[in-house]
Amino acid sequence: MLLGRAPSWNPLRSPWGSTVTLDARTGAVIELTDIRQGTLWRQFEDMMGPLHFGSFGGLPVKLLWCLGGLTPAILAISGSVIWWQRSRGRKKR
Repeated sequence: MLLGRAPSWNPLRSPWGSTVTLDARTGAVIELTDIRQGTLWRQFEDMMGPLHFGSFGGLPVKLLWCLGGLTPAILAISGSVIWWQRSRGRKKR
């Protein structure tokens, strides 16, 4: 089985969306799957990989995805610090 990217204008196409399955003995094509001919749902599923990993826009998008992924941790830490400071202030009163 060979996986590959079909030529397309869509930058969110995954590099494994289209497949060619070959017979190991004869080299004959058993199955050919072109993502461009797939259903709307199949094309949507194919876009989820690049969107999930941020691999469609180079380093700037990867850095943006990294910051977005760190946001919950930063919010949890800052929220804990704010709560801790407020609870210390109540004990002093």
